[in-house]
Formats: sequence, structure tokens, C-alpha cells
Amino acid sequence: MSGNQRKPSYIIRKTQLSDCEEVRQIWNSVGFQIFRFGNEVMLQTDPNGIFVAQDTDSGQILGACSGVNLSPNLSFVGQYAVRHEYQGLGIGKALFDTVSEHMGDRNASLFAANQKMYETYRDKNGYKAVPQKRILHMKGPFSPKGLIDSIDGISLVAI
Repeated sequence: MSGNQRKPSYIIRKTQLSDCEEVRQIWNSVGFQIFRFGNEVMLQTDPNGIFVAQDTDSGQILGACSGVNLSPNLSFVGQYAVRHEYQGLGIGKALFDTVSEHMGDRNASLFAANQKMYETYRDKNGYKAVPQKRILHMKGPFSPKGLIDSIDGISLVAI
């Protein structure tokens, strides 16, 4: 947070398709890997599963977080980002609290962009790793080079 940054007046609301490009810009600004149509796919899976914080004066999206319900027992959590200039003002916590309420008591599959985010989910939000499961940490950009194009007559296509 900059020295003279005031807490903006904002609302937390469900993401709309028209928000997706601005949300990708936020991820890019904080150094997250960008998956071009990730939001659009998640919104088709759970239209109520991604939330944004929107400044009520300017209309600018300040941050976003997903908690997509995949089944009655499982949610996907990720894409938790707030613009740098608005970090430390409680916006991320308000987003995450809304996402948590939406997910209810489902188990969560977690995508943490880095070790710090994993620790934030674990320590600040009470997530517990299931001991029998693996925690995978990935670094670097995704490269589909070398992936197969089909499996016994089943074609893989971009969506």
C-alpha cells in the first residue's frame, strides 16, 4: 500500500464475462501465469464461483478470487489477486471470505501460484493439506510442447 493510499469504496460481486480481460490484467500485474480463457471456462462450470472487488466510484476492478464448485464435495480455489496499489486494505480478505461462503464446507483443490500464496491459504485461512496427497510446486511458464494430440481416437482441442 502506498503511503497516502485511501481505502476505496467498493463492492464484492460475481464476475461477469465482460470482467475477464481486466481480471487477467490484474493477474499479469502481480506476476501470475495467465491462462487466456481460464475464467470463461470456470464461469461455465460455476457461474457464481468467481468474485471481484469493484471500486464504486471508478468502476475499476481492484481484485478477484475464485472458489468454483466442481461437485457437491469439491471446489477449486485460486486466482486470488489484488492490484498492488490496493493490497493491505482488506480487499483480498473480503474477497476470500465471500469465496469461502460460496464454497461452503466442500473440500478444496487449491492452486497457489507460489509458496507464499500456499502459506497464505494454509496459515491465514486454515487450509489443511491431506497427508496422503502430494503437494506439487511448479515454476516457470506452461509449455504445451511435447503434449500428445490424441489418445486412441479421442482428439484434444482448445476451448
